[in-house]
Amino acid sequence: MPRKVVMVEVTQIEHTFPLASAYMKNYAKAHAATAADWDIRIRPFYVAVPGDRILDELVRERADVYTFSCYCWNMKRIRALLAGLRRAVPNARFVLGGPQVLSSMERYVEPGDEDVFACNGEGEITMSAWLDAFSEERPDFSQVPGLSYFRDGVMCVNPRAPQVDLDTIPSPFLECPFDDDMVFTQFLLETNRGCPFHCTFCTWGQMQDAVARFDLARLKEEIRWMARRQYMSLQLCDANFGMLERDLEIAECIAEMHREYGVPFIVIASHIKNKPRVVEISEVFRRAGINANTTSALQSMNPATLATIKRKNGSTSQFLRHQRALAERGLGSYAEFIWPLPGETVASLTRGLAELAKARIGSVVCYPLMLLPNTEMSARRAEHGFSTVWEESEVQEIEWVIATKDVSEAEAQEGLWFYVAFLLLYDTRALYYTLHYVHERHGVSYEDLFFTFARALRAAPSEFGEYCRRVVAQRNPPMDGATFGILVSHVWHTDRDAFSRLMLDVFSRESFWQDPVTRALFELDLYARPFPFNTASLFRPPSVTPEGLPATSEGMRFHLTLPRAAGEWLRSQVEVGSLPAGPIERVCLDHAREQLPNVARRSVEQGAYYLQMLLENIRSVAPRFSVSDVDERRVADGSAPLGSQP
Repeated sequence: MPRKVVMVEVTQIEHTFPLASAYMKNYAKAHAATAADWDIRIRPFYVAVPGDRILDELVRERADVYTFSCYCWNMKRIRALLAGLRRAVPNARFVLGGPQVLSSMERYVEPGDEDVFACNGEGEITMSAWLDAFSEERPDFSQVPGLSYFRDGVMCVNPRAPQVDLDTIPSPFLECPFDDDMVFTQFLLETNRGCPFHCTFCTWGQMQDAVARFDLARLKEEIRWMARRQYMSLQLCDANFGMLERDLEIAECIAEMHREYGVPFIVIASHIKNKPRVVEISEVFRRAGINANTTSALQSMNPATLATIKRKNGSTSQFLRHQRALAERGLGSYAEFIWPLPGETVASLTRGLAELAKARIGSVVCYPLMLLPNTEMSARRAEHGFSTVWEESEVQEIEWVIATKDVSEAEAQEGLWFYVAFLLLYDTRALYYTLHYVHERHGVSYEDLFFTFARALRAAPSEFGEYCRRVVAQRNPPMDGATFGILVSHVWHTDRDAFSRLMLDVFSRESFWQDPVTRALFELDLYARPFPFNTASLFRPPSVTPEGLPATSEGMRFHLTLPRAAGEWLRSQVEVGSLPAGPIERVCLDHAREQLPNVARRSVEQGAYYLQMLLENIRSVAPRFSVSDVDERRVADGSAPLGSQP
């Protein structure tokens, strides 16, 4: 009877395909000399599933070997599962892999724990060789490449495995290790592996800097296989998608499958920076009706910081040209920031974000700085003057930087509050046109506008204000994609009107509120704020209308009458769509864009990552502007006054 291996994956997003384990299972079944002796099973779990439930299910497996994919977002859960399984299944062996344990076995395994092993680097060759070694009557693990383990209380570290030939890994899709009735709503796909860059905060380039490629014909077959299974989103796991010429051909294949099968709705990728090919790829996805992000991983706009972290962004003018090319085509673009990086101050952070707002960036995602093991930045923590805390979580193992030699803990929180205000007002488009108008016509800096709202939010007595205070001050929940998605859900969906009232309360006290164009644009922003779902029953007009502008609704469109001065200013500012020359008094805001199917039926936490994906391509859900062809006399012909039933 074959012995059993259970490969455990704890995923951030529910129903995500466990790609790492699928690669290792297929490679071992094809290349391990003892493959016939092993029954290898993959058990994926959503990270929000209670640990006791996961443990009970794994204990019932009574496996001979358990493997775990270890990341910062699941490592505490993995540690608890490992401890529980070692007690409940004492004769089993355990293999840890993934970035969290890379060259760090001593952090997780005691010298006497000779039943636990760790993989350093790619897992396919190491796991296959480990199974062969363990099958011996007297196992000798000294020849297993890339393995760390304890023997007689001494840690042994074997030389790294050679880089795997990717095409020797049988496809985890075309030779899928799951039954057809297993449902995945998000697939992961590697088209290449490795990163040529060596940013000090990242492990990607530390693990493998030579870029290996999967066969293009195979990739196209895999993309079709996925499409036939009707899924929701595709995450491309390449470090720099768009770097290779063939990436455009891969994008065209995904787009072709969308036209044929209607999926995926969303494509997520980390892109190479400032390359024209990225714009072409975005165009391909947009024409197919796929919601796809376009990433600019800036991390900072401060030249001194970028030099310190070995992150060269190219010239500011080159970046702005790239952003203009995306904006002119109505394509989504978002920049990634990290705070607080070495050399960054509150002034440089807020100045950089304000510069991006002025440049009409799509959106900015700013992550608090975490120290990842095996990074150069972690090794230089004393030099950078880092103060850190560990995440208070039963699931995640994250070391947060809460101060540097350049910013105190209070200043670090001030920077996070500023970003939360930026996210809520700018990224979500809650106050997009008003912000630009007040800056241009009244000379109010973007920094002042965001700081004003941050101060109000910090003191807000509402449940939402308390949630924001927990996020910023306690990192509970930690500020990641799910947290951003929950914040976005509040603004777009769960408490849309309450957020409008909060903005009105804050900004109606400012001197620029006396300008009637400011008030008209504020109300326009209330109508223009995106709706995340393509469900007509969730589309509704704002209940807060301080100016009472004449408006009608038609399907998922608003027709809004504006003061002439507001229309004249708006003509050159429209983000999606266009307004012609001449007087503009009545505009159409078409919200029927690239929204999601109604995942509102899921819990807020489960739907949060999908809303974060929309945020990263905000122009795909921002309304399309045009001059309205519906006037008050045509209300009876298909449009309806607001307040009536559509």
